[in-house]
Amino acid sequence: MAIYYNSIEGQFCYDDHFAIKNNKDATGEAPFWDLWSNDFWGQDISKADSHKSYRPITVLSFRLNYWLHRTLFDHPSDGHRRLLIQLHATNVLMHAIVSCQIYFVCQRFFSVKTENLCRLASFVGAIIFAAHPIHTEAVSGLVGRAEPLSALFSISAFQFFQAASEHGAFATGIWQLLGSVTLLILSILSKETSFPIIVAFVIWDVIQHLDSAHKWIVGRLPGRRLGSPLPTGLLKRIFCMVTLAAAYLVFRRVITVHFTVMNYRRVENPIAFAPQRLTRVLSMLHLHARYAWLLIFPHPLSADYSFNCLPLIESLSDYRNVFGFALYGALLIVCVLLGKNILSSSPGTNASIASRRVAFGVLWLVFPFLPTSNALVWVGTMLAERLLYLPSVGLCILVAAGAQTMMEHNPKSSLRILSICALVCAIFSAKTMERNQDWVDERRLFDSAERVCPDSAKVHYNQGIMAMDRKNFTQARFHFRRTREIEPMHCELDLQYGILAWEDKKDPNEAVKYFKLALGCIYTKVKAVENLHTIYQALTQIFPDNFFYVEQWADILRSLDREDDAYHHYVQCGIGFEQKHQRTSDSIRCFEQAVALKHEKAYLAHLWLATNKEKKINFAKTENDAIAEVLTHFWTVISHSEKYRPYALSGAVGILSKLNQEQRSTFAAYIHQASELIKEVDLSTLQRDPDFVGR
Repeated sequence: MAIYYNSIEGQFCYDDHFAIKNNKDATGEAPFWDLWSNDFWGQDISKADSHKSYRPITVLSFRLNYWLHRTLFDHPSDGHRRLLIQLHATNVLMHAIVSCQIYFVCQRFFSVKTENLCRLASFVGAIIFAAHPIHTEAVSGLVGRAEPLSALFSISAFQFFQAASEHGAFATGIWQLLGSVTLLILSILSKETSFPIIVAFVIWDVIQHLDSAHKWIVGRLPGRRLGSPLPTGLLKRIFCMVTLAAAYLVFRRVITVHFTVMNYRRVENPIAFAPQRLTRVLSMLHLHARYAWLLIFPHPLSADYSFNCLPLIESLSDYRNVFGFALYGALLIVCVLLGKNILSSSPGTNASIASRRVAFGVLWLVFPFLPTSNALVWVGTMLAERLLYLPSVGLCILVAAGAQTMMEHNPKSSLRILSICALVCAIFSAKTMERNQDWVDERRLFDSAERVCPDSAKVHYNQGIMAMDRKNFTQARFHFRRTREIEPMHCELDLQYGILAWEDKKDPNEAVKYFKLALGCIYTKVKAVENLHTIYQALTQIFPDNFFYVEQWADILRSLDREDDAYHHYVQCGIGFEQKHQRTSDSIRCFEQAVALKHEKAYLAHLWLATNKEKKINFAKTENDAIAEVLTHFWTVISHSEKYRPYALSGAVGILSKLNQEQRSTFAAYIHQASELIKEVDLSTLQRDPDFVGR
């Protein structure tokens, strides 16, 4: 594991900030039980906007790292650095354990007739796995820990399951089976994509007991009296695995509400949004071919392959279809030949042994890949190197199986095979060490991603954010402009343009324009509100007498359904317009907005609105509708607010006293009620009241 020594100096990169650094479940700031009801990113997993990645065991491992760090280093000056070293070292240690597991798995399940060759072949598979550059994202990237942790539990579960299977009888292998089930649960709770391993276990168990099952079936044919006993141990193990799978699916349905992620976007997985089925199928086949190529030839590598790094295939005439068809053609041929050899070969023969070795590797290669392949369900990423961590176990098993088969046919080829292995490992190790440097910090990571995927909208977007952090606003604009050119619907850009307008141009009007647009993007809505609040707070401090800014902020609060805050700001701007500038029309507009919110205690707004509208009434002319409207506002206050009743009654009496004879008959009911209320309310207290406003 010396090739990962330079990954230890890495910082928090990319998704590490969301999944670890800012995740209270991972840092230990949230209650322990919260991590069992939240997703991998610390959000409530039952919500529709959750990522639906349920990995509490992985989050718990981060939490243990933080706990250990706090225990050993209370307040060291370089505490942050030591925490990062511990986190990276844990990832490297897990990868080392998985590499060793592959060695022991291959050694146990390959032929025991040639023990030395078996050890040599197992070493070849394990060392290639350890050095493979495709694993750098899972090992050097802290958030990739879910991959080696899940693989560690999966391989351990298989070893226990194999021990239970070798016992034959169910009762004698019950403890090994329970151990396998426990480890499988831990694996699935480390990363849910290991779930299909259950199916691989069942198929492998059937393959191993195919002979006894076949003999039992033949013995039950007409005219046959003899046959092998029913393989009840196999059936009981299958029943246990099926029960486990069903229990997990029910549990996941209950805790997540939805099985799959609902909030992915075209920029992350464009295949899912392609309008034509042919485009989706052809692009998916090409995607699988790209995955297969990265396993064999891991260059170039990128932290991001989102839109439009790998353009979609929209027609059968696209030359890239050759790769997808070739991959699945080869896979079909392998499966047919494997099935034929396993069914037709006698147990213990070289053909049977070799076929089962290959089947063993194919199971580990194919089934862990299925959940993230986009073949069963659409997922929130198009292509990611970390997703090949567990499937690469199958590849290395196949390499080990091929090496042993070649050495069994020609023992003298051992030196040649070792030489090839050494060369491959040297190339892989050099590539891995080089790739580790890309994961040291985010700038190197996305610089390398831009070289590989110059047309990725997400890469340019992240490059722009990092340029802003360095106050390089010119470069930030370039990357944001490229993002918009690649993906015009990238709604997160509005937030960044708003920040640019505020920090670089110092133009509040342009910043507000973009932040308002950012409110319509669910991914930036919260940040947009925070930035708008900062801007309007600054503007009201710089221009304390400009109440248009207060009104604009109130409009935004109303659009966000923050009606209580919006009401108070409308009242503030209404009073400000009237008292500071005598802008009665603007004041009326603010109070009308406040009253329209139907706030449960909007009596002050009604009082001010009535008082200001009274100034607009021409009592020399008959304006009964206007008078009635003003009196309605006053009477709303009189009827419901004990605090403001004297002020409202004073205003109402003032209006009623100005009415002519004809108008008095029209509003006789109001006059009668006012004359009764005057007897109950001491209006002389108004002048002594420090809260007196309006009259």
